[in-house]
Amino acid sequence: MLFERFRQIGGCNMSVEEKKRIMISLSSENAELLAKMAREMGLSKSALVTIWINANKTK
Repeated sequence: MLFERFRQIGGCNMSVEEKKRIMISLSSENAELLAKMAREMGLSKSALVTIWINANKTK
């Protein structure tokens, strides 16, 4: 699961880079799941999405 992948890659450091604000649309169910997962991991939703992108980007 994503939690295991987060531990494997050592989290993320979002404060070093310049940030760009974006907007995404999610179903209510997925928005609630994202918020719950971020809360359980002690992260912001932005940090959790950033971790997912970094873990899945094509090299």
